[in-house]
Amino acid sequence: MQQLTQYHSAEKISEGFFRITEKDVVNIYLFTGRDKALLIDMGCGAGNLSDAIRKLTDKPLICAATHRHPDHVGAAGQYGMYYCDPDDLSAEYDSIGSAQASRGMCERFGLEYNPVSASHCDILTINDATIFDLGDRQIITEKLPGHTKGSRIFIDHKSKIIVSGDAVNPYMFLQLAGCLSIEEWLKHTDSIVNYLKEGYSSWYGHGDGRQPLEQVEQIIRYGKEIVRRKKEGILPDAGSYPEETLPRVYYRSDNVICAD
Repeated sequence: MQQLTQYHSAEKISEGFFRITEKDVVNIYLFTGRDKALLIDMGCGAGNLSDAIRKLTDKPLICAATHRHPDHVGAAGQYGMYYCDPDDLSAEYDSIGSAQASRGMCERFGLEYNPVSASHCDILTINDATIFDLGDRQIITEKLPGHTKGSRIFIDHKSKIIVSGDAVNPYMFLQLAGCLSIEEWLKHTDSIVNYLKEGYSSWYGHGDGRQPLEQVEQIIRYGKEIVRRKKEGILPDAGSYPEETLPRVYYRSDNVICAD
């Protein structure tokens, strides 16, 4: 790992693709192209992410978020603008993804929050037709809601790389405010499984980032088991499945089955 700042280190995964870890709390990803660069997620807002990224690229930078949680849009104010899905722009996510929430995440993990991260930030919307053209590579985005209503994955077909954020994490949080039901989330998971079967690599928002097909298929199986138990009336009110091992899915029993 290349140390970039007090809180940020970078791993070069392949030519023009980097994983930046914010003190092992969350991952941030960078695609660089001939003309531009795309930063996917912006951490908790600790330290100077802007300086860290400038040590990796001097290209004009586009910022985008896989979803609007405080550990993924925390440093947005250091850039003044980012893209995300419109379904993450409700008042509910204004609170969930607020600067105050990001500051709280930093405090929780012993990081020093950069007050510049709380600066005003414009948010532009993306959809399935959005293409981020970096000159010699194009990054597209597909919706994979569940963890939030507007969660998205980013795909570079040229290098067969996916950045999945928290969409199919090995510790899949579907118990939080703003999450879709597990049954609804499951409807959207086939696409990433198919990509992985075709030889794509997937990189998620935490840990070492590496996300093999086996992990994704397992977390989906666990989601289906939670739905089955709920329909059979044998699911505890809240918790995780499985209870003690990873991967696991966290749930609330009132947010398992799709609402009519």
